[in-house]
Parts: sequence; C-alpha cells; structure tokens
Amino acid sequence: MNWPWRLGMFILTGVPGIVGGGLVWSLLGNWPAILVYELILLCAMSVVIIKGGKASGRAH
Repeated sequence: MNWPWRLGMFILTGVPGIVGGGLVWSLLGNWPAILVYELILLCAMSVVIIKGGKASGRAH
C-alpha cells in the first residue's frame, strides 16, 4: 500500500474542504449545507484514494 500518497491526498482534500466550506457558508449560511458539501467531498476523495491505491504499482 502506498500510505504516503494516500496521506497526501487526504491533506490535499483539506484545501477544497476549507475553501469550499467557506464558499458554501457565504452562499447559503447554514451548517447542514456545509455538512453535505463536506460529506460529498469526503466520498469523492475516498473513491479517488481507493482507485488510486489499487491502480498504482511500485515505483522504480
């Protein structure tokens, strides 16, 4: 398993999580909307990490 890559992808998810959460808050102004946005982002990144972990081979 490529744990450094997976950890990096979760850290990379933090940027759209924070910025996107702020955008959702400024547009809608309620916590349930932010929760839905964050859950969608988490599900999308989980799929990317699962697919990327299986498809990635060993490096040189």
